[in-house]
Amino acid sequence: MIDCPSQHVNPNNWKELGTGLCINGTQKQVSKYTKSCSVNESPISDFNINEITFLDYKLSKILPDEDLLILEQYLLSNTQHKTLHIVNEEMRRRPLLFHPLWEQLLQFLNKAEKRFKPTLEILNLDYDRLFSEGLPSEKLPDINSEWWQIDYHHVLSDSEAYHYPIYLNPEAEEADCEGCKQNHIGAYNSQQIKYNPKANRERKIT
Repeated sequence: MIDCPSQHVNPNNWKELGTGLCINGTQKQVSKYTKSCSVNESPISDFNINEITFLDYKLSKILPDEDLLILEQYLLSNTQHKTLHIVNEEMRRRPLLFHPLWEQLLQFLNKAEKRFKPTLEILNLDYDRLFSEGLPSEKLPDINSEWWQIDYHHVLSDSEAYHYPIYLNPEAEEADCEGCKQNHIGAYNSQQIKYNPKANRERKIT
């Protein structure tokens, strides 16, 4: 599974896979913006949101208004085939869906206006296994809130994780009547897919 902006970049051609951005939440009022997930990387302040194809948001102890503004701009950007990736990287002992700010972020994700139907990836890091296995659909984004695809991952260790996807029926793109979209939206897939989150799945460019 690709879970960091730098993994989306082809070193021989930066634009071929697009550009990534990582927002590292902190305990301070200002988050750190970098091109990769490395905590040692120097922060950047100058980037074009319309060039970002993969945005990795690491929720920490605060949810600054500036972060929400960047997320809003990203979801409204003119970039097609974009992915928003959310993870509780700094608080592994507190599962993402039980994070004190998750409800606020969830409301934002449901209400935010979106352009070109982005994909949403949610990584619930739960290394202490505080959250019972299963699909917590009541704590996940509304499937009717303009996402192309939503993927929920419950990560229990560096070698064990479970994937619960939701896929929109391709016919949804062909529906041209009011209210038709709801007839083509699938439910969250409660059948879990077990996988190794640290497996090498390097993307090959041919």
